[in-house]
Amino acid sequence: MCKELQKRKIHFKVLIRKKEKEGIFVKNPSEKSPDFYKKLFEKYRINKIIHLAAISRETKKPWKEYYRINVEWTKNLYEGLKKTELQNKSFTFISTVGVYGMPPKKIPCSINDKLNPNGKYHISKALAEKELIKIKEKNTRLVILRSSIIYSKNDPGSSLKKLYDLFLSKKFPLIKKTVYHYTGMENVINYCIKSINKGKGIFNAVDAEPITSKELVTFFYKKRKGGSIHLPKTLVKLLIYLIPIEKYKIKLGILCDWCYTMSKTNKIFKPRKTFDLLEEYFKNGSAWQ
Repeated sequence: MCKELQKRKIHFKVLIRKKEKEGIFVKNPSEKSPDFYKKLFEKYRINKIIHLAAISRETKKPWKEYYRINVEWTKNLYEGLKKTELQNKSFTFISTVGVYGMPPKKIPCSINDKLNPNGKYHISKALAEKELIKIKEKNTRLVILRSSIIYSKNDPGSSLKKLYDLFLSKKFPLIKKTVYHYTGMENVINYCIKSINKGKGIFNAVDAEPITSKELVTFFYKKRKGGSIHLPKTLVKLLIYLIPIEKYKIKLGILCDWCYTMSKTNKIFKPRKTFDLLEEYFKNGSAWQ
């Protein structure tokens, strides 16, 4: 993200928790009040915020930590920016499609659908969204980006990369018509940077269109000859249920359909397609080689 901002010659500051050469050091940033952030933003003339920090995924941390960091801190940052006299203010909040539920009850999910979060992470993000919508004002533009499971060129531990590893080991359970909708890191960066000056409201921040398990296996086969096993869906459900999610982190990714409406998002942000990004990964050398 920082490299891309520098490349585009966008002046920025990073809020950091440890003293380093660069960045704005704030000790225990999630515990600071809106008034603290008002003074901080006015001091550095910060009128646009991209808020990515959070406790992500499910952990053993107590609910009060999720609430303090993912909900209260988010609210305090927005309140602090709102209180300033700065002009052309905007606040971008990175949320998750998990607010629809995992797996979602409806396919494809629309931003107008009722939220059905499960787990501390998804529930905290849904609450943060509600708080922001409750306190938003017209002079501080609010953009909420609901990202999906993220994959990237150099992350060997991403969910999509693990599916590729399963394919190479000839253990990918091919279920026809299973639909996936990921978010490539390049699209995450694109969403965040464009939201500085574009968009208003809530967006499904995923790749331009969903993919199917069959398309994925076909693509992988062309790149690296691996294989897949064809199993009845009921049997796969049982096998996936027995796999510890903490170990593989792909249980939902293999079994469930999950995709999201993109007409509004595609028009404003113009994200890239999953297979276009994967094509680059295989060409340019990365964790996918």
